[in-house]
Amino acid sequence: MILHWKIYALSGQAPPKNTNPENAFGWLDDPDVAAVFEKVCAELLPESDRGAVLIAADIATQQLDKAFVSRGPKYMKSRIRRMQSYPGIASTLSAKAEIAGLCGWIDEKCLNAIDSLRKIRNEAAHSDGQFSLETQTEQLNNMLALGKGVSNAVHNMAVELLVLNFFHTLRKDGEKLVNVLGENPFGSFEKIVEELEKRPEWSTTLEARIPRIKLGLGLCLIVWLIAQKQEAPDV
Repeated sequence: MILHWKIYALSGQAPPKNTNPENAFGWLDDPDVAAVFEKVCAELLPESDRGAVLIAADIATQQLDKAFVSRGPKYMKSRIRRMQSYPGIASTLSAKAEIAGLCGWIDEKCLNAIDSLRKIRNEAAHSDGQFSLETQTEQLNNMLALGKGVSNAVHNMAVELLVLNFFHTLRKDGEKLVNVLGENPFGSFEKIVEELEKRPEWSTTLEARIPRIKLGLGLCLIVWLIAQKQEAPDV
């Protein structure tokens, strides 16, 4: 069962009727992407927007480093390590991505996505005061411009993940109140929706998390594109 369906299982809900479990969001089943997805959930999403962006850029950097080692000729291995270390020619995220693009290891859309992530990272690293991904909508959309409909699909998936996780958490918390109230006040989606309508501030808080989830999913897509066909040539 792919990760997308595992999320539905956690929520206790059935997946969409016209969804095929064999190919829906199948890119999440790639081992590299699955590992990054777990890291996104465990480390990136709980962070502040600034921290999440810095983690995302570090993960993209690590994946490009792996591509250099796996795709570069074997006789270059020791030199590759020097190239990747400061002040080597491939020591920055920008340089790694451009060299990968020059060598044909990533396509133009992936290169542009990494460049957009780098620009967001620079804003996060150098901005004074509080940093918010809500101010980076254009660059985030550019990062997700990986194909027709990808940006909208990632947005919808981000909302879906957020809502399902929120419902699952409330249900679990509500179980602690059964002995006091005689029932779980959040025992059904209908009850949770009613509570959301009474507390509009909850919706505002949830919506503020969507850009961070989109960042994490966009990162997973970048990693998937980097991870394709990473066999080293025998030269």
